[in-house]
Amino acid sequence: MALIDQAAALILQRENLSAATLRGEPCDSQTLLRLTGAVTRSLASLRSKGGKRVGAASSSLNEYLARKAAHKTAGASDGGPA
Repeated sequence: MALIDQAAALILQRENLSAATLRGEPCDSQTLLRLTGAVTRSLASLRSKGGKRVGAASSSLNEYLARKAAHKTAGASDGGPA
């Protein structure tokens, strides 16, 4: 959970700095670049930790859809409701 909190805090800082830039307020471009890099690294770290669960969920979804399609095809071929 700490990694998620850290990523969220970095994103918030980056967005606040970007908004200040858009409003024409002076800001340090190096800080904005560093925050952007830190956000990218934090999100990449989160993706690598959660990647296995996402793959399993996708696989389960694909299996579910295949069963649903097979059931629908079987129902249509025997004249039953689909």
